Amino acid sequence: MKYMIIFLALLSGCARFSGDELAEQLENIRGKDIKTAVLKLGVPRAKRQIDDFYVYSWGFSHNRTDLVVTPSTTNGFIGSTAFGSNTFTTTPVTNNRNCLIEIYFNKDNIIKGWEFDGNDCQYYVDSLKGS
Repeated sequence: MKYMIIFLALLSGCARFSGDELAEQLENIRGKDIKTAVLKLGVPRAKRQIDDFYVYSWGFSHNRTDLVVTPSTTNGFIGSTAFGSNTFTTTPVTNNRNCLIEIYFNKDNIIKGWEFDGNDCQYYVDSLKGS
């Protein structure tokens, strides 16, 4: 049981990303100079132009393997003596962690919009908050 609690504690630390929170932080920089985004998020991975707008992109994608621990109880007899034992099975589970943020700005370098996609953008939420 102790191992399952430790695993759940570790798992809960991974599942803290909120898309609503990222949207709120991105909305807070709308109307500001694109330098604000660069100062908070770091150097963008890509820049491209779409009509009269420019787009900076930040993001990553990587696989992460977590160990899932499954407890079980084994009961039996040795001769006429009953016994019980707790056993644990560990199974590796691989998940893709990713995040892509795109911020649109005009020729005056003013942020006009944004979009994001992914399941692990908490780093960017924290960066935008300044924490």
